[in-house]
Amino acid sequence: MSIILNDLYNEIRSRYSLKLISGENGLFKAVHWLYFTEDIYNIDFLRGGELVITTGLGCKNESWLIELITKLSQHNSCGLIINTGKYITPAQITSNVKELCTKNKLPLFIMPWHIHISDIAEDIYNRFFYENKKYDVISDALIQIAEGNRPDISHLSELNFLNKDYVLFYIRSKPDIVTDRLLHITTENYSNNSNTQCRLFQYNSNFVILTENKSIDAFTSYICEYLPDICIGISSVFKGAYNLPYALSQGRNALLFGTSKGKKIMYFKDSGIYGIFFSVNETSVLSDFYGNALGKIHQYDKLHNSDFEYTLEKYIESDYSIIKTAEVTNCHRNTINYRIKKIKELFNINLDSVTTKYELYTAFKIKNFLKFKRNTEETNERN
Repeated sequence: MSIILNDLYNEIRSRYSLKLISGENGLFKAVHWLYFTEDIYNIDFLRGGELVITTGLGCKNESWLIELITKLSQHNSCGLIINTGKYITPAQITSNVKELCTKNKLPLFIMPWHIHISDIAEDIYNRFFYENKKYDVISDALIQIAEGNRPDISHLSELNFLNKDYVLFYIRSKPDIVTDRLLHITTENYSNNSNTQCRLFQYNSNFVILTENKSIDAFTSYICEYLPDICIGISSVFKGAYNLPYALSQGRNALLFGTSKGKKIMYFKDSGIYGIFFSVNETSVLSDFYGNALGKIHQYDKLHNSDFEYTLEKYIESDYSIIKTAEVTNCHRNTINYRIKKIKELFNINLDSVTTKYELYTAFKIKNFLKFKRNTEETNERN
């Protein structure tokens, strides 16, 4: 969907007599579009990733260039080309201007006046159209795989990294153009600067990033630095493009589970026993396990308006401590002692058995998981 500025520069520098004079530390940014301006106040229309061209028609002094570069940096532009010779000469581009470009990692190029802006613009736009077409082909292939199909991707070298270990990011963000563009820019800039293979595409109104399994925490921090409001679910490590549906399921479930816990970032590996439950296709299996372990207590509570199931759950969560259970339930210790004794008697439960403890612990986890699933499904229906 974009072109690396360094690659573009090397390919067209001779044809259009381009010269890089500052900001070489920002050459590995992604170029998403070409934008022509002579008015500093039009910069607010930029969405990020633009390579900007100007003749400097409105330039009166150094401060004009300083303000232009500052605004371009604030709007995440990837570079500036000045068509010099009529309104601005190379000699007028001061050391202060060059230092500001280096500080902001904004590559600054000059292009002589005899080069027509329309010629370089046509060249670059054609490259964008080609890249966008290639992006669509790759995205379509990934969507097909995500839906369980197995298209031939042997000709798509951009996806070769999926033959090695990779991780999937499932991202929920605001559905607007600015966020869309910024996420693309952030992903591609990280990929270029860290030499990490990444691929971003949209799936079911959400964003998905596939990335090599290296420095995942660093990549996560980098994304959140520029997009602090997004929520991310991160899968375990997978290998092979056709395992994408499983990685996608893990990423989505991690996102949903994390947001239910108030977390913006959630690794599937940190979902604990719930990760096992997510892998069970038939939830009836989980419901049956819960019913066999706690069904009688649940029914008794409904008939007698008692709190045995709740008390037992808190007792297990409190490591079988009467005192801790009394504290979290705001009950007297004698009340808890009485309830635990009645639970053992009424339902023939041996709380000294390791097997029984494990089954009850698992059953309560299943109960919470099934509640989470119901809430998620209800939310999806409303939306």
